Amino acid sequence: MLGTGDDYIGNLTGVTVSDNADAEISTRLVVEGEVNTAVPGTYTITYNVTDETGNPAAEVTRTVTVTDDDAPVIEVDPMVIALGTGDDYIGNLTGVASSRHSPKTITQRRSIRSDSHPMGICKVAWVNP
Repeated sequence: MLGTGDDYIGNLTGVTVSDNADAEISTRLVVEGEVNTAVPGTYTITYNVTDETGNPAAEVTRTVTVTDDDAPVIEVDPMVIALGTGDDYIGNLTGVASSRHSPKTITQRRSIRSDSHPMGICKVAWVNP
């Protein structure tokens, strides 16, 4: 199992081909299928080989699973905002962006007035589902 963005070691890693009569049969190996670690999913790689006399080996398959194991990232700029008493706070999500595989802006907005909260530090938490 691979995570998104992980390096795939290749279709031939761990593959051996042999025949009791043909000394060199690996050049006849046919490999089909690709793995894209940027896209979560299940990928199937198939292996086939036929010896010089036309005897086919039983097809072998390798299943590679790519899972989305990347956590979302939240960026906040600026991290600290200073307001005077009675100033309007422009919103909990102003300057906040969320990214997973490509950046996107969080669209939900809320606003609060600084005079509706006691003076001091007000912590705001963001959750990216």
